[in-house]
Amino acid sequence: MPRLALGALATLPLLAACTTSTSITRPAASDVVATWTGTAFTLPEFETEYARQNGGREAASDDSLTRMQDFLRRYVDFRLKVKEAERLGYANRPEIRSELDQYLQDYATPYLMDNRVLDPLVREVYQRQGTMIDASHILISVPRNAPPADTLAARQRLVAVLDSIDAGMSFGEAARKFSNDPSAQRPTGPGSEGRLGYFTSGDMVEEFEEAAYATPAGQRSPILRTQYGYHVLFVHDKMPVPPQVDVAHIMIVPQDGTPEAKAHARAVVDSLQQRIAAGEDFGALAQQYSMDQGSAPRGGDLGYMDYKALPIEPFRTVAWGMTTPGQVSDVVETSFGFHLIKFIGKKDRPSFDEVAPQLKNTAARLPRAQRMRAAMLRDLGQQYHARVDTMAIGNAITSTPQDSLLVLFVQHRLPDATLDQVVGFVGDSTYTLRQFAGDAVLRGIPNIPGPGDRHVVNLTQRYMDEAILRYAARDLPNRDPEFARLMEDFRDGTLLFKLMEDSVWTKAQTDTLTLRARYDARITGMPLLPERTRLIVISSDKAEELHAVRQKLDAGTPLAEVLASLPSRTQADTVAMAGPTGSPLDAALNIPDGSVLGPIAYRGQTTGAVVVRSGIEPARMKTFEEAMPELISEYQRELENTLVNRLRTRYDARLYPDRLVRAFR
Repeated sequence: MPRLALGALATLPLLAACTTSTSITRPAASDVVATWTGTAFTLPEFETEYARQNGGREAASDDSLTRMQDFLRRYVDFRLKVKEAERLGYANRPEIRSELDQYLQDYATPYLMDNRVLDPLVREVYQRQGTMIDASHILISVPRNAPPADTLAARQRLVAVLDSIDAGMSFGEAARKFSNDPSAQRPTGPGSEGRLGYFTSGDMVEEFEEAAYATPAGQRSPILRTQYGYHVLFVHDKMPVPPQVDVAHIMIVPQDGTPEAKAHARAVVDSLQQRIAAGEDFGALAQQYSMDQGSAPRGGDLGYMDYKALPIEPFRTVAWGMTTPGQVSDVVETSFGFHLIKFIGKKDRPSFDEVAPQLKNTAARLPRAQRMRAAMLRDLGQQYHARVDTMAIGNAITSTPQDSLLVLFVQHRLPDATLDQVVGFVGDSTYTLRQFAGDAVLRGIPNIPGPGDRHVVNLTQRYMDEAILRYAARDLPNRDPEFARLMEDFRDGTLLFKLMEDSVWTKAQTDTLTLRARYDARITGMPLLPERTRLIVISSDKAEELHAVRQKLDAGTPLAEVLASLPSRTQADTVAMAGPTGSPLDAALNIPDGSVLGPIAYRGQTTGAVVVRSGIEPARMKTFEEAMPELISEYQRELENTLVNRLRTRYDARLYPDRLVRAFR
């Protein structure tokens, strides 16, 4: 969790709920760091809350005593404000209860998906992606929906191939002769003789990946079925994923396949090697001579690469064997030509926390995630005794013609007695056919082939899945302490926000009479607006429009006339600058009044501006309207201080900050 700015404790809606002491055993006085009515806040509780807000115990333990004492003061003030909101009945307000219920529904379903589906899947993918597998396979194709006889025949063909391997045929030869993977017949390259090269989790279909990770190196997998047909794998090697490597290279390609052309290319690369050894710049030579058009403009830099993404040997072996930045290899020959490789650096595999958000998005789209979600729904349905009374549905609609049933269902044109039939159950909740029909109207009629009663059953089951999730969401705080704490955080934050809104923020913003009186009472002490340069900034993302504006101004057209005739996509703003700001407008501070600047770059690459310097605004007092933000902020601070002092008295709050010297010790 990122560190929370301590100054924001009074306003953030999601704050740690205090785990107040409710034990009958009275804590030792030296362990109590604060008290208020009904609560003794102990040192261990402080450590828990402080660590939650400051990146964990290890990070929190390094903080200063002053910082911890400031947190204690702000935290106690936070608890007092929540307690006051409870006393005033905020928790029972219908709008707040509705907001809390909506948050529960909105947050619980993603929480369930994350904890029971995505988090385990993401951790599995990350763990597997730490290992690369080099494997070959043999495929006997058969469609997933093939007739049983065809499916059996395909499997028997693969069994016969395995018999040949067991009799002495090499796996590679068998793949070349019998595999239906077209790449198996290639003389070289990926897929040749079934050799797929290195891959990790997410590169292959799920069944294939499961078999690959379950099969030890040097062994053959059992027969497996995927959407493509029947496979068998032979795992050649498993190895930890090497670090990413950043290298640059110079590539010289022979003009043709003749020995003379090859010798000439080698001579060129040898001469380049000698020039680099003599001190010439590798990047400059790569730009001039390398025949890799993609990397040559970057001085040959290929950027950081994954090991499995570069299957070219011996280039890969050499690149990953280098260790010293700036090191240049000997000449390396590959199927592409001759290379000189310069090592730039290595980058270790990212940590789980660094890649988890990206992996979660990937995992959510995997078919197994949908199957895990369905399994979760089945488990929750069993847990809450969910069921759909299909017999009641059938009895309710049995007299309706099949070709018109679905339309009548979604249009609520069935009899009321039919629509009011209870046909769904989750825990102690029941659901009628009318509720299902209302859901169907919102979603529209699904394009599912089949008779109308099947449509209705599909619609009711879909509704029940979501009803199960809603029911589980309401029950989640009772079953998951972590989620219960999150909901308590949100509840306390909501109560705090409403109290501050009513007692401080709204009052300070709307009490215009008090603000005006404060302004009048100290008008002579109001901050001055300094002398500022006034600029008219005419901006557009159309270069031709800006050039037209500049031409008019240069021709002597009055500024007011130019502004009145601006095209719709061109806008004019008045900017007052007290001094340089680091923006492109700074250049206009050094030109005479009435002068024109531009077009210049302004607000990004696609927007430009013409700037007219139109004089100086003298220093002056702020008007009431200009001073309003400062007046409101000052008034809010005073109102909050008054509120806090009143609450400290009302709830007899006492702090013992000196006892924090023992925190995290």
